[in-house]
Amino acid sequence: VANGPTQHPGAKHIIRSDGTRIDLRYVKNKTELMLNHGWIVERQLRDGDIVLFNRQPSLHKMSIMGHFAKVLDWSTFRLNLSCTAPYNADFDGDEMNLHVPQSLPARAEAELMMLSSRVVVSGQSNRPVMGIIQDTLLAVQKMTKRDIFIEKDVAFNMLMWIPQWDGNIPIPALLKPRELWTGKQLLSMIIPKINLKGKASNGPAKDAAGKTLPNTFNAYDHQVTIQEGQLLEGTIDKKTIGK
Repeated sequence: VANGPTQHPGAKHIIRSDGTRIDLRYVKNKTELMLNHGWIVERQLRDGDIVLFNRQPSLHKMSIMGHFAKVLDWSTFRLNLSCTAPYNADFDGDEMNLHVPQSLPARAEAELMMLSSRVVVSGQSNRPVMGIIQDTLLAVQKMTKRDIFIEKDVAFNMLMWIPQWDGNIPIPALLKPRELWTGKQLLSMIIPKINLKGKASNGPAKDAAGKTLPNTFNAYDHQVTIQEGQLLEGTIDKKTIGK
């Protein structure tokens, strides 16, 4: 309220219990305003607010999903690329609409029933409607290659971005001449405790005659094995985490 409508985070109006409005644009001493119980403050959008995002035509329930807002500069909507598939959005001038729930029940419904992380699986096809794409998919594929090792400073910086990190540092894959971690180790820090066996796209190579070369000890690293959330072998690509 003290910031008014021109400084973020601020507010635009105050609605009294009798329904009358106070327009903060015309209040000179905003810090002297005394709010009473039952008054409503129409504030500006803040980080962490639940909002509904929609792109027409709305052909299925994932055409409108809930997201947590992050207030940024400029006057454009920005969206994680992984969420664009349900909207059928391709960034060629698409119009998208943002709706801000006003009541507590509406916010609860948006977060519990419409949040993008809760509608990943389509009720129509029983398969994921969104997945990692483009730069993120390429980075994960390169990160989990067998010959990728990460320096200590880079590894620690990446660990600091993991919200659920418990502070335990995995033992380096190499100790001498300097400590190095594999990309598989760091990716395992964000994998839930699941067990999975699959295959990557980089299958066994073939010789000039077209005969498949032997794949001794998973030499091509295309057999993906995750045990208790630890990526033991394999390259993570579109077959594993793509849509």
